[in-house]
Amino acid sequence: MKKSLKAALIIAATLTTTTAIGTTVAILLAKSKNQAKNEKEKTDNKAVDDSIINPVDKKGEQNLNSNKNPKEKTPTDKNVQINFVFENEVISSVNLTIPSSDEFFSLDQEAIPTGYFTNDNLSQITYHEVVNISISKIPNKKFKTVNLEFRYSNQVIKTETFDVENSIERILLDNHIPSGYQLLDENNNSVNYTAEKIIVEIVPLTKKSLISFVYDANVVGNFEIEIPFKKDSIDLSLITLPNGYRLKNEITSFTYQPQLNLEVAPINKQIVVNFKNGDLKVGEIVISIPFENTTFTIDQNQIPEGYQTNDSLIDILYAQTIEIRVNSISRETQDEIMQIHFVYQNELINKFEIIKKPNQSDVDLNNFVLKEGYQINRNQARNIPFTNGTVQINVVPLTKNAIIVFEHQGQKISQISLNIDYYDNKLTIPQDQIPQNYKAVSTITDIPYASTLTVQVNPLTKKLIIKFMDENNLIKEINEDINYEMSTINLTNLIPENYKLKDESQTSIPYQNGEIIIEVVSKDARPDKNPEAPKEKETNDPSNSGDSSVSPATNDDNQPTSDSGDPNPGANNSQAKIQEIRNWESTILSVKNNLASHFDNNEALKNSLENIDFNNLESKSEDDLNLIKAKIDETIAKANSIIDQKINDVNTKYETFKDDDYYFKDFEGSINSLLSIKNQTDFKVKINDFNTNYNTLLQLPNKINEFKTNSDSITLDVRDKYKLYLKFSYPKEGSGSYLIGNQNSFEVKVTLKEASNPQNSYELKYLYKLLKTNQTAFEYKLTRIPRSFSSLVASNINYETSALTIPFDSVSGNDDAPLKLRLKTQVTDFKDETYPDSSNIFIRRGEMPDLTPSANSIVTNSLDDYWLFPRRYKIQFRKEIIDFNKTAVQTRINNEQQQGAWNNKISDNTPFSYKDAVFVTLMKVILESNFSSEYFTIDPNQTIFTKPFDSKGNFEFQIKATVQKEYDTRTKFNNLGGSFFDFSLIDKNIGVKHQILQPGQQVVMTFSLENSLNESITIANNKGEILRATLTETFKGENLSGRNPIVGEFSGLFRMKLSVDGQLVWNTTTAGNDITGQRSNQSRTLPIFALQKIKINEIPELKVLVY
Repeated sequence: MKKSLKAALIIAATLTTTTAIGTTVAILLAKSKNQAKNEKEKTDNKAVDDSIINPVDKKGEQNLNSNKNPKEKTPTDKNVQINFVFENEVISSVNLTIPSSDEFFSLDQEAIPTGYFTNDNLSQITYHEVVNISISKIPNKKFKTVNLEFRYSNQVIKTETFDVENSIERILLDNHIPSGYQLLDENNNSVNYTAEKIIVEIVPLTKKSLISFVYDANVVGNFEIEIPFKKDSIDLSLITLPNGYRLKNEITSFTYQPQLNLEVAPINKQIVVNFKNGDLKVGEIVISIPFENTTFTIDQNQIPEGYQTNDSLIDILYAQTIEIRVNSISRETQDEIMQIHFVYQNELINKFEIIKKPNQSDVDLNNFVLKEGYQINRNQARNIPFTNGTVQINVVPLTKNAIIVFEHQGQKISQISLNIDYYDNKLTIPQDQIPQNYKAVSTITDIPYASTLTVQVNPLTKKLIIKFMDENNLIKEINEDINYEMSTINLTNLIPENYKLKDESQTSIPYQNGEIIIEVVSKDARPDKNPEAPKEKETNDPSNSGDSSVSPATNDDNQPTSDSGDPNPGANNSQAKIQEIRNWESTILSVKNNLASHFDNNEALKNSLENIDFNNLESKSEDDLNLIKAKIDETIAKANSIIDQKINDVNTKYETFKDDDYYFKDFEGSINSLLSIKNQTDFKVKINDFNTNYNTLLQLPNKINEFKTNSDSITLDVRDKYKLYLKFSYPKEGSGSYLIGNQNSFEVKVTLKEASNPQNSYELKYLYKLLKTNQTAFEYKLTRIPRSFSSLVASNINYETSALTIPFDSVSGNDDAPLKLRLKTQVTDFKDETYPDSSNIFIRRGEMPDLTPSANSIVTNSLDDYWLFPRRYKIQFRKEIIDFNKTAVQTRINNEQQQGAWNNKISDNTPFSYKDAVFVTLMKVILESNFSSEYFTIDPNQTIFTKPFDSKGNFEFQIKATVQKEYDTRTKFNNLGGSFFDFSLIDKNIGVKHQILQPGQQVVMTFSLENSLNESITIANNKGEILRATLTETFKGENLSGRNPIVGEFSGLFRMKLSVDGQLVWNTTTAGNDITGQRSNQSRTLPIFALQKIKINEIPELKVLVY
C-alpha cells in the first residue's frame, strides 16, 4: 500500500536514531558492498539470518513477541531510516515511522537537502530498515542585481530592484513599466545590463489639453480633452464647442498644447424688440440672427395681438435693443384692456396688455413669451377669462440649482453646480461630473433634492510601497499605484527571483499606508537543521541497481525515469495542475466570502471550503494537489446545487403567481435572467453571475408578495369605493375638448384610487386578475343621450403603460363626444387628473393639433429646433405630386417656395429658408433610416447642427452615437438614392471603405454643405420611374425608391464624414473621396423629400405637403 507522507512529517521526524536503529546502521555501514548485496538476496528469499534480528522486521517482531506477555498488542508501526548519499558519503539522514502493513512509502522533494536533487523515484520506495537515496548537487547559479529607475520629465515615477542570473545581458522591461505609462521608445522593450542604476525613460499613456474658447478677449467656455500621449494633433471632431458659438477660423485639427486658446465667434446675435404704445410697453420679443448679418426683419405675426404699427419691419439695422411703436386697433371701439402681470415670489417678471376683441371671452396664456428661464406655474389654468383690469399669474423658474460637494474622509475634494427641472424632486449626478481619478461611493442616482448635497467619493488608486529585505539588504522595491478597493496584497507573484519568504505562511498581507517591509531569504540558503552524517563507514553504492535500497530511481523496466536530467521530473505536470487550481482561486474565495449571505452558511459547503488552501502550492506534493483539486470540485458541485435550488424556489413561486392569473410581466425579465444563470455551464461565470445578481434573487419573492398583496387588496364589493383618474396626452382646446386629430381611437392613462384616500392608487396591472377572470370589465360610451355602455376587449388594455385605447370610429366629423368610463357598475365615478375641477370630459377630432415643441423641451440646433411645420399648418404626407399639372407644381416648388422664410427656429426664433428645410428633412431621413435603436444609442445633446445654416445655406450636421450591436455599413447603411450616395456607397473606385462597427465604439457622422452660392435646389419628380442618379440618366438600382421619388441638384460641395473612436474613416464629397484622393464630378444629385405649403380653395385651410 502506497502512503503519502507530508513535508511537515519529514521535518518533524527525529534526526537522531534510536539505539536499535543505530546498531543496525552501524552494522550496515560496516559491511562490504558484496555482503550488503548477499544480505539483500537473503532477505528477498525470506532467508533472514536469525542471529541479526531487526526490531521492526516482521519476522523479528514475531520472535520478539514470542518472549513477551501474550496480552501485549503487536506493534502497528515500523521505522525506516533514509540516508541521502552524495559520492559515497551520507550528507544527511531522516527517520520515519510508517504503518507496519505498508510495503511502500513515498517521500516529498522537501526532504532532500538544500542545494541537492535526485533522479530517484520518491513516489514509491520499497520498504527497508535503511534506504539510501542517491543525490547530486544543484549547479550553483550566480546572480547579479538589477536596479531600474523609471523617469518621466526628470521625475522618478518608480524604482525596482531584483536579481537575475549572471548570464543575462538584456533586461526585459515589459513587466516592470509603471501603471499608466509606456516606454518612450516603444520599439525597444529591453535594456543592456549594467551594475549601475539603469535609467528608463517613460511617458504617460495619455495627455490632457485644457482648451479655452475666447471671444472678444473673454473666455466663454472651457473643454478638457485627453488624447494618446504620442499624438501631436487634436481632431476638431473630438471637441465640443460652447453652445451658440463656432470657430472663428475654419480648421479640422490643431497642434497639441497643454493649454490652448481657440478663438470663437457667436453663431447668432440677439436683438430685444420692445413694442410700446405711448409710454406703455405692451410686448417684447427676442430675435436671433446670424452673427454676420447687419439687418433683420420682423414678422407681422410677432406684433402683440390687438396692435398695429406704421414702422418699417423690413431690413431694420441691427442694434442690441430696438423699439417699435404700436397703437391699438380700433381703440375707440375696444375700451376693455386687460393687463397680465407674470410674477415670481412677488417679483414682476413680465407685463403684457391685451385689448379685448369682439366676442372675446377668454385669454390663452400659452400665447405669451415669458422672460427667458421662466414658465407658468404647473397648477395654473392655461385658459383664463378675459378681465377688464390687472390679473396676476404666478410663474416659476424652468430650473432650480443644487450645489454638489464631493468629500473623501471628511475632506472636500471639489464641488459642482447642477441645474434640474424646477418640478423634479430628485436628481442624478452625471458620471462625468465626478472628480477626476475618483469614484462615488454614495448613491448618485435619484437623490432627493436639496440646495446643497454631499457625495462621498474614494480615489481610484492608492500607493503601494513594498521593500523586500534580506536582513539589512534591500533586494527589491515596489512603488506603484493599486486599486483603492484592494485590502489584501498577494505576495506570491511579487517575491524577488531566486528568493523566498522567510515566513512562508505569509503569502498575503493586509494593505497599509507607507512602507511595508517583507523579509526574504535566498533559495540557496541552508536550513537551520544540520544533521551529522556518519562518514567513518563505507556506504552502500548508490549506483548499484541491484540493491533495492538504492534503486528507487529506476522504473519497472529498470530505466531512468528522466532521460533529460531534469532535477524535478513531472514538474510540468505539477505546474499545470497548480495553474488549474489557481484558476479557481477567485471563484472559491467568492463562495467563501458570500458563504453566510448567499449560501446560508451551508455546513457541507463550509467543510469543503475549509480544506482548500491556495498558499504555497508549489511546495505541495502531487497527492496534496490532487486532494485540493478534488475539494474544489466538491465545493463547486455543492455551490452549484445550492444555486440551482435557490433559483428553482424563486421560479416555483413565480410560476404559481403566474398560474393564479396575476400580472407577471414586471417579473418576467428578472426570472429569465435567473434561469439563464441556472443554465450556465461555465461554473466560474455561473457563480459570479449568481453573486452579482443575488439581490435580485433575494428581493424578487418579496416584490411578488408585495404585488400580490396590493392586487388582492382591491375589493369591488362596495360600490364607488374607488374612482378612476384619467390622464390625456392630447392638447386641450381652452377649457373645452381634448383634440385627438384625424384618428379613429384615442388613448387615456387610467389609475384606480380610493375615493376617501387618493394616496392609495393602483395602476391597471393590479386589476389584471379581476379583469382576466371576468370579475369586472372596463365599459365606455361617447354619447350624450342614454345608451348602453360598450365593453373594452383585452387588446384595448395596455397594462405596461396603464393605458386604455378607446374606439372613436362611432363619432362622425368634428363632433364633441362626452366620454363616460366605468368598471362595470362597481366603479362609476371618474375624474380628469389634470383638470380635477372639470365635471365633464369631451373628445373631438378638431384641427390637427399643433405639435410644435416648446423651447425648453428641445436641444438647441437639433433637428427639432428646425421645426418643419409652421403653426396653423396641418401635416399631410403624399406618395406623389397629384396635381394635374405636375410641371407647374414642380415650378412652384423650385421658385416660389424657395423665397423667404419657411419657418422660425424654436430656440431663438431665427428664420430659416425652404432650402434649409429640405436639408433638415434629408438629415431626418438619414438619421431615422440608418441609426435605429437596435444598433445605436444616439447622444441627443451632440446630434446637432454644429454649424447652423448661414445666409447662403451652408451648414454642418453631426450624428454622435454609441454602437450597441455589430453593424456592417456595407449591408445596413441605406443608399437613399441620387448620384452622391450612389458613388459614395457603391462605386469601387470613389466609394468609402466600408466598416464593421463593434459594440462600444463611438461614432460621429457628419454631413455638410460648403461653398454654396445661395442658389436654389433644382427639384424634379420622376413620374413613377425608379429614382435616378442624375436628372438625365436612369439610376442603376440598389436605392430607396418610392412611388414617385424626387431628386435635386444644388450648388456647393456636399460632404459626408464618418469617424470611429476618433479616427476619420470616411470623407467623401461631391468632388470625390478626400481619403483616397479619387476625384469625380458626377455626384451632384441628392434624394429630396420635398415640402410644399398650400392653401386649399383659397380658404384658410393651410397644409404642409411632404412628398
